[in-house]
Amino acid sequence: MEEIKSHLTPETEREVSAKTEIGHHRQSLHNSPFCGDAYNFWHKDGITHLVMADGLGHGNLAELAAVAALDHIRNNTDKDFADLFRGCDAAIRHTRGVAMGVARIDEKTGLLRYAGIGNTRAMVFSQEKMTRLTSNFGIVGGGFRKLFIEEKQLLPNDLVIMFTDGLHERANITAYGAEGDLMALAYRIFQDYHIVRDDAAIMIYRMT
Repeated sequence: MEEIKSHLTPETEREVSAKTEIGHHRQSLHNSPFCGDAYNFWHKDGITHLVMADGLGHGNLAELAAVAALDHIRNNTDKDFADLFRGCDAAIRHTRGVAMGVARIDEKTGLLRYAGIGNTRAMVFSQEKMTRLTSNFGIVGGGFRKLFIEEKQLLPNDLVIMFTDGLHERANITAYGAEGDLMALAYRIFQDYHIVRDDAAIMIYRMT
């Protein structure tokens, strides 16, 4: 695929590494101008950051919650996961809150670190096998009790797939393979597993 250098979501351009390969797609319920499912990605100091946020419900208030969460994460990349999630939980208390997953990938070593609260989903597709990453119960902006931080070593061409509950949880990603254009792959998975009664979003990263 053509290497992505920037992405606009929801309104602010974020820089990523010139080597980063990411595919993505999202759609609001009934094609509303507001979408409560949002994502972002950027590259800083050798680390690629991926964030998926699902504002509770849908519409304008859900989008405001998701945007607030994304902005907090983007502005606090120096924090460890525990402080990052606790800080975001406090910072967006004025919103509906979000389900959220955050991945950090060391581009040199291939080490993936992931944490999630709520029902956003994250998977790693490696050597034709799928591993589902753990997300803890709760709502960012509404409180949570524990945060499990998961680590996984990525290999070249491994995929990290993050999506919201607007796609079926048991999507069979292995059927698509790991090769080819990631924008096209994200769109195909979206079309095959989109739940039409909700906002939905998917983001796919390839380890190079």
